[in-house]
Amino acid sequence: FKGKKGIKSVFKDWLDEGKPMYVLGAYTESAEALKYHIKYSLPGFHNERIKRKIHMKFIFPKESIKRAIELSKMKYSEVRILPAQFGSVHSIQIYGDKSTNIVWTKDPIAIVIRSKEVSKSYKDYFDFLWEQAEKL
Repeated sequence: FKGKKGIKSVFKDWLDEGKPMYVLGAYTESAEALKYHIKYSLPGFHNERIKRKIHMKFIFPKESIKRAIELSKMKYSEVRILPAQFGSVHSIQIYGDKSTNIVWTKDPIAIVIRSKEVSKSYKDYFDFLWEQAEKL
């Protein structure tokens, strides 16, 4: 999936799957494409997610503390923080038997992987980092 429309399609897939989500939101707040989606796409996504009672856990780099605090105030959301060195323009989302890798460059790219094995591997990685991360 590529560009703004492609990323919106991925958001729809997350909602359609309806499973708890685990987000290694290891992107910097300066990521170009992310600014657009935080303002225009993600509010609607989160409203619908909350209506559907889809739980999300997020791990953010310390430099994204502002966004982390915003998300921690939403229903069905938990957030933890890792050191700033964890930040990049890449994030991973794990949901059911799927995972998504998003590169938040000017023209963002998302790759959806449908694999129990890959999702379990990413979830194990997420769980390890969750234990290391600082509670908000």
